[in-house]
Amino acid sequence: MGFQVSDWVEHQAYGRGQIINDLGTYWVIHYAESGEKKILKSFAQHHGQPPSPGFVFPKLSTSKSRTAKPKDPAKKATKAATPKASKPPVGDPVSVD
Repeated sequence: MGFQVSDWVEHQAYGRGQIINDLGTYWVIHYAESGEKKILKSFAQHHGQPPSPGFVFPKLSTSKSRTAKPKDPAKKATKAATPKASKPPVGDPVSVD
């Protein structure tokens, strides 16, 4: 089958997807329901259609965090001021009173 980047294909397990990259013996396909998958070109055998006319994949966020929370400097100061309990070194005798 003569597929190229931007063609729509249909996969039995992943559903409808659009070819987004050609990696030689593999296609990278963005599936509407299953996300991005890399499959052998020989597995792409059925032409497909977008899920609906004018379908566009949602834009992916480029930031690492979806909701940035401001840091509370008071928490850090309280945490630094709290002393940690020390444990006796392993192997040293501990006196019991």
